[in-house]
Amino acid sequence: MTKPPARTTAVIRASEDQPDEVIVAGEVAEIRFPKGASLSLLASKLFVQLLDAAGAAVTEDRAHRVTMRSLNWSHRELGELTEAFRELLHTEVSLTVNTRSGKRKRIGLVVADVERPDEIEGGQGEIEWYFSRTFRAVIANSHHWAAISGRAALAMESKYSIWLYQLAALHAGRNRVSEDWDLADLRERLGASAPSLRRWPDFKRYVLDPACAEINHLTGIGVAWEPIKRGRKVVGVRLSTWRKGREEIAEAAAELERHRAGRRARREGLVERLDAERAGKRAEIAARLEEINKRRERERAGKAEAGPHQGDLEEAIAAAGVSLTPAQIRTGADQAVLETGERIDAAATYADWLRAAAKRKDRLRNPVGHWIDFCKRRAREAAA
Repeated sequence: MTKPPARTTAVIRASEDQPDEVIVAGEVAEIRFPKGASLSLLASKLFVQLLDAAGAAVTEDRAHRVTMRSLNWSHRELGELTEAFRELLHTEVSLTVNTRSGKRKRIGLVVADVERPDEIEGGQGEIEWYFSRTFRAVIANSHHWAAISGRAALAMESKYSIWLYQLAALHAGRNRVSEDWDLADLRERLGASAPSLRRWPDFKRYVLDPACAEINHLTGIGVAWEPIKRGRKVVGVRLSTWRKGREEIAEAAAELERHRAGRRARREGLVERLDAERAGKRAEIAARLEEINKRRERERAGKAEAGPHQGDLEEAIAAAGVSLTPAQIRTGADQAVLETGERIDAAATYADWLRAAAKRKDRLRNPVGHWIDFCKRRAREAAA
């Protein structure tokens, strides 16, 4: 008998001894912002903090409290805290609720009520809030989840990064390495349906690229994307997600320990360094190929007199009824070198191969493969 999956609330309780880990119900990670709605960066961060502060009690119909000091917002941000709560109170989201009769989509609020102290400007006192009935029902009936780093989410500078991070964490580690998303659907999931982002180049520049860069820089999740096109039009995005190895996770953790000043420059520097390494590798390969080509030219020039005359080759080709291109001839000689370490005289060997082919009673069905085997055999004879 298959064991039923654990409830998300049980996983939240089990992770309470992991101070940086925030368990997000899969239905919440796949949240949608309909009708062009979205949350600001600070409201998105506050959402993660309230979720973390409530813990497994998130499904209970009761007041939750958190001290202003524990939120650890800067003095500049404290002045915007009221507005961030107002966003959570008035922004409708679309959530999928698991019920006895199946899955149902509901549109509702995340937070139902907030009571804040008068001392909010000074960073004192407590904030009290209630989660909405719809939100509580979603998590109470959830059986899949994503584990994210609270520190990483709070360090992000793009609101889209926080929502893409939750979505990526949900899918990372699954059997499917990539997932295809309809472009309109992905816009709703990230809260990026604003008119200013309707053009694909703007969505790519201001949403996908910075969000993926931040996730790759600050978290234990790797994410990459590629466009899905219908003709010339981009209609979707293929997101690939994976869990990083230990070294990459350690690098991300080290970045979170550094001051946020200069973080963007370090991130861009990382991209530039990788680009420079790739460019250097391409230049190195090109130089090696050029050197090989020059050496081949010298070998051909030095052995031209000893090799077969053009008339002999034409006669052999006519007799054999088959010929190879210069590239195919080089392939056979190169394969012989790779297998035996012995370099053969390609021109002389080619003439011998043609003469042997002319003596065959049947026509060669795979001339290139036969030529490669002939070169290898000639190289083994020379090496013996």
